[in-house]
Amino acid sequence: MYSKIFCPSRKMITMIPVLMIIASGIPSACKSVEKKEVEAAVIMRYEISGDSVYRVGERIEIDFTLYNHTDDSLFFLSWYTPFEGIKGKIFEVEFGGEELPYLGPMIKRGNPIFEDYIVIAPSDKIVTRVDLLPFYDFSIPGEYKVGFRGIVHDVRKTLIPGVQPGEPYNKMNITGNQIKFHIRE
Repeated sequence: MYSKIFCPSRKMITMIPVLMIIASGIPSACKSVEKKEVEAAVIMRYEISGDSVYRVGERIEIDFTLYNHTDDSLFFLSWYTPFEGIKGKIFEVEFGGEELPYLGPMIKRGNPIFEDYIVIAPSDKIVTRVDLLPFYDFSIPGEYKVGFRGIVHDVRKTLIPGVQPGEPYNKMNITGNQIKFHIRE
């Protein structure tokens, strides 16, 4: 699904259309711009890290790093990412070749507001740590695999405080690694 925005010239734009273009997340360059799902391969990626061994009943803390590979600041919606904590089925956890069921809450929301977004500076990264133990059954010793589902539900180059972000949302599939660790008694 594509939508085209045409800007005749920088001099002809008034302040209101500029704010509308900025608030919608569409690049403000004055030319025809095709808006589609953001290309994630070069823009953002994630990395998961953690210990190689945990004990049964011990916290399973992992670090989640999100990288911005652009020359622009990026605002992303924190919902359904580790940056809001674990409030949904955001990880794929496997044991013995089978995906473990998610045991935590599932959150339903309205529309996002400015405070729901986090900014990553150009060519920078941000890190958060989460504990997986309350959300998955790690009671059986053995090897586990953990990966992020890889979806960020909205990514924008610009966001204006006090202006509610609106549709269309720029959903982004991001790539990253999967980690393996052992649970021991």
